Amino acid sequence: MLVIGASYHRAQAKKSIVIAANDRDDLQGGWSMSEESSTGSPRRKWLRWIVIFCAISSASKIGSKLLNAAFEPEVKPPSVSASPSDATIGIAFGRVAAKTVESYFAKHKEFPSSLTAAQFDAPLPDPVESIRVNPETGALKIVLMGWAPSPTRTFFLNPTIEATGMTWECRAGEVPVQNRPPECPDAW
Repeated sequence: MLVIGASYHRAQAKKSIVIAANDRDDLQGGWSMSEESSTGSPRRKWLRWIVIFCAISSASKIGSKLLNAAFEPEVKPPSVSASPSDATIGIAFGRVAAKTVESYFAKHKEFPSSLTAAQFDAPLPDPVESIRVNPETGALKIVLMGWAPSPTRTFFLNPTIEATGMTWECRAGEVPVQNRPPECPDAW
């Protein structure tokens, strides 16, 4: 005799369906089905698995954060604006870009539309966020990295065209006086 059983849980009652047959061939015909009912609480294995999964997941996240905290560098508080040494590096690199713009102007008799057009593609040093050229005036805008608003981190190199070439004047814009390097003492 072959017995196939199936059960399902609903509320507090457990119902079972039992199919009985004499052998496998009898499943096609001649089988009987009965329904039994019993009371009791359903098994909650699925709930245990969810609780175990959540506990393991939480423990791994906490462990991961603790492990990463041991290897993370100490975080520095954000500075209000760029330091004079960062500005000196930015302006020095801006002067290199200015020489490239000057060479482009000597060859084409116009300012480049971008530093890439002037074939200036050197990677920027750490304190420099960006250097851009104004295609109408040739002025270079040097923005330093930092947490402060952009105007307090921006320097300008303005060209003056002369018979012998160009001279470049540094303007500090809205950079606070204490953060201006000696080579760029003036504001607008």
